[in-house]
Amino acid sequence: MAIHSAPAQRERSAWGNDRPQAWSDAQRQAMQDAFKAKPKPVEPPVLLSVPDDSGSFSYSAITVDGQPYADLIQTYAKKRNLSPLLVQQIIKAESRNDPNAISPKGASGLMQLMPQLAAEFNIDPFDPEMNINVGTQYFAQMLAKYKRVDYALAAYNAGPGAVDKYGGIPPYPETQNYVSSILAGVAQLEAKN
Repeated sequence: MAIHSAPAQRERSAWGNDRPQAWSDAQRQAMQDAFKAKPKPVEPPVLLSVPDDSGSFSYSAITVDGQPYADLIQTYAKKRNLSPLLVQQIIKAESRNDPNAISPKGASGLMQLMPQLAAEFNIDPFDPEMNINVGTQYFAQMLAKYKRVDYALAAYNAGPGAVDKYGGIPPYPETQNYVSSILAGVAQLEAKN
């Protein structure tokens, strides 16, 4: 009587396919090479860059009539050589045009001046004219320092130390959203004019 053994069963994958018994030398080498390769550095996309000839760098005769505090915005934007639309958008982003706004960090008024800045200039940050005067002066200082609207906006929001530390707009979602929303708002208003 002859004894027959059952044929050996091959392993099956979870999908029911037969698993290969072994990888070929070429497959093994390809996998090793893939894991040894250093990934190419990915350059982050250039976000929010503003050309040096942007209209946001200088005062233009664009009016913000009908907007809250339009006369004050026009006056101090012109005095600081800023776009009144840019100042309008900063105020909108900072306080939603509420002169009595106070942030959780203690910033106050229309342009959300920090207590140290208000004390340095000896002003009442809740007075709209004083607030816009000092806020535009501070923003103009940031613009003079960084020579870019997006960096100046980031410094206004997160502080110049953060912009210096990261060599540009810091990777804070709040600051990135702040800068992009203001620039988008200015572009929208410029398109209407």
